[in-house]
Amino acid sequence: MHFTSLFSLALLATTSLASPLKRDVKPIVDSLSNISGAFVALATKIEAFTGAEADGKAVIMQSHALVNFIQTAKTAIQPIAVLSPVETAGVAAPGNTLVTDINKVIDRLTGHKADFDKLGLSADVRSSIVHIKSEGEQLIKIISSKLPASLAAAGEAVGKQINAALDKGLAVFK
Repeated sequence: MHFTSLFSLALLATTSLASPLKRDVKPIVDSLSNISGAFVALATKIEAFTGAEADGKAVIMQSHALVNFIQTAKTAIQPIAVLSPVETAGVAAPGNTLVTDINKVIDRLTGHKADFDKLGLSADVRSSIVHIKSEGEQLIKIISSKLPASLAAAGEAVGKQINAALDKGLAVFK
């Protein structure tokens, strides 16, 4: 009887040690904060946009950097195990900040639509928004999969707010 118990315990320990999944909210919080920072940097580039071609291209380049932050976040978050409800609480604030930052960027971008049109960069702006949205949707799915089932809907709701903001930009840059 003791042998069976010891064997089961050893098997459980080996399985636990072999599993690369860790429950850790930090990579999610850090990733959301980094992405928010990239959106703030993009907003800064848009604010500095004077209508000059170099400024317009700087906005496009900053949006490419933003996509890289999202891709890095997906890689960092993918190996995390499902979080506990207590751990999940740490994700709400950076998620809400991200929604605010995205809305600011889209509002500023749409305010410069005529300038991007003059420079022939509106298609590039649209392409950037599409790419950000696509990568963001994948990230939202990954983050939502790390939330407990009882709280996954909250993650999806934040995702819907993000998509609504990006869709607003896509409607202007059609």
